Amino acid sequence: MIFAICQKVEGLDGKFTVGKVYLAHESMQHEKKLVDMTMLIVIDDEGNRVHVNPDHGQFKYPDSVFGVWVGDDKSEVQICKGDIFLIDEADEDALHIEDGGFFTKDNFILIDQTNLVPGDMLMDIEDGKWKKVMRVDEAEWVVVEGSSERRELSDFRFAVGGKDLLSEPVAICIDAKGLDSLTEGNMYVIKESKELHHLVEGDDGKAEWYAKARFSFD
Repeated sequence: MIFAICQKVEGLDGKFTVGKVYLAHESMQHEKKLVDMTMLIVIDDEGNRVHVNPDHGQFKYPDSVFGVWVGDDKSEVQICKGDIFLIDEADEDALHIEDGGFFTKDNFILIDQTNLVPGDMLMDIEDGKWKKVMRVDEAEWVVVEGSSERRELSDFRFAVGGKDLLSEPVAICIDAKGLDSLTEGNMYVIKESKELHHLVEGDDGKAEWYAKARFSFD
């Protein structure tokens, strides 16, 4: 299968969203008649298979896209929820991480113009700080606040709640035992993250490091 980013919806039979990434494959048959191999089938927003002529300009077809891991952490292959990977191949059931193998599709959300926009917050893996997105090319690079450098999306991590992408790292406190500065059930913005801790501004207005286990994005 190949990737198809919707550029316009005019002339399309199915339900599509401009800027969204879809999966497509070549069609050998249309209405029980053989067609030219350049005809594509694109899976639309409702899961329907829609025949598309790639010469009509409704889609562009990048060789790769970026995807966010929204599945459970996989310590054996060092994959964590929110990690961003370059996806360079796809089939009916799985997506391929560059240099990392195939994983089932439900472990990913593909990044496109519908889920990453300027103003969103991403964690810089290099220093653990959450930074505001200033400019973005969803298939190639991102520029964050305080820098003019174009960097690959795989340099960053998304905040993920359940299997949804979050525009900012807001977490719920699930354990405030022994602390006066946190309240169970309250939501807090994560300012910085390390392997086992989050930097959070507590109820007293002071930013302190707390164990990650005290918070949940779900």
